[in-house]
Parts: sequence; structure tokens; C-alpha cells
Amino acid sequence: MSKPLSEAGAVAKGTVIYRSCSLLFKLKSEYGKDMIELLLDRDPNIEITEAVVVAAAKNKYGKNMIELLLDRDPNIEITEVVGVAAAGMV
Repeated sequence: MSKPLSEAGAVAKGTVIYRSCSLLFKLKSEYGKDMIELLLDRDPNIEITEAVVVAAAKNKYGKNMIELLLDRDPNIEITEVVGVAAAGMV
């Protein structure tokens, strides 16, 4: 069983990967904006990777998820892969 975020990995890089993967799983699981916002508020060091943005775009609340991520980091790059994922949800 996975450890909670507060107990995740002692190595900094491993912790960042764990946190990013945890967010990715939650986005793919179709959690709502409030749940993802709570997760980001509890752990602001979660890395927002391209895979996370793609998962957000594919979420049934994709528009809201992308807005949430962009509010957190306006410098997130919207790549072609992200655009294709978002277009698939229209």
C-alpha cells in the first residue's frame, strides 16, 4: 500500500516523482477540481509535468483542471500533446 504524501520517500527527487504520480493518478481517476485543488494546497511542491497537464486535459472536468493548473503556474507549457488531449475531450 502507498504511503500518504506526508510520509512519501525520504529522497527529495523520489518524493517529487511520487507526488507528481499521485496527482496524475487522481486526475486520471476523474476527481473534481475541489479535490485536486485541496491536494495542491496541501503540497505546493508537486511538480506539474506534461503528463499531469495531459491527464488534466483528459479529465471530464478538463477545462476547470487546466485553469486550476495555470492559476498555480502561468508558465505551464501547453504543448501539442496537451492540445490533442484537450481536443479529444470536446
